[in-house]
Amino acid sequence: MIKYWNTLSIPEWAACAIEYGDFSGLSYQETETVLQFIENLPFQAFTIQWGNDREFCNNPAFGLPCTCIDAEIYEHQQASA
Repeated sequence: MIKYWNTLSIPEWAACAIEYGDFSGLSYQETETVLQFIENLPFQAFTIQWGNDREFCNNPAFGLPCTCIDAEIYEHQQASA
């Protein structure tokens, strides 16, 4: 079962790392920031529906102000027996 959780402004530079686990090109600090974001989600299994628009954001979900992508985050829940 998949349940909508929240929509967040995710830094554009972090999208590939979150979606595919590809941290190439990220600094150590950026990598740690993305990993901390993922670890702090209230669930472990999730899906993201990325928006098409990229715009400057003063308050991204993490990191400094930058170009962001709106991301709808969905939690994967186990079906009840």
